[in-house]
Amino acid sequence: MKSTTILICAISLLSVSFASAQIEIKTNPVALLFEFIPVAAEFPIRNDMSLEAEVNYYPLEFFYAGGVYRYYFKPSAKLNDRFFLCALVGASDFGVGPGFGLGYKWVSRRNILLDLGIGIGRYFGNEVDEQEAFPWGRLHVGYRFHQRN
Repeated sequence: MKSTTILICAISLLSVSFASAQIEIKTNPVALLFEFIPVAAEFPIRNDMSLEAEVNYYPLEFFYAGGVYRYYFKPSAKLNDRFFLCALVGASDFGVGPGFGLGYKWVSRRNILLDLGIGIGRYFGNEVDEQEAFPWGRLHVGYRFHQRN
């Protein structure tokens, strides 16, 4: 059931996101080595703001889905890069909750990107193990797609 949910989320995420003029698809290459599957897609709202949807899946053990709103301070002409603050909402096997974070994103001339960030959130309604806080972090590598002319 979880794998079907993940597939539906991923297809929906990609179909909605490709309607945007610019989209970034990202993953964590280190996590992939340990069979942890993180996927994220980010698309801009304005030159200094973006929305991101992310799904993290560890087979038979863990599932996390979340949304992230990012505000970039002084982005370059490339749009949506450099230092950012973010607000996030996450849902996992442990509960649902809000959080915040900060980070930095570099985008090369060839549209390869490196996205680093750290943050924290709080679960509400966690009856599994009383865990209230959750870490949020990223070491993502990805590619920025532009609208075709």
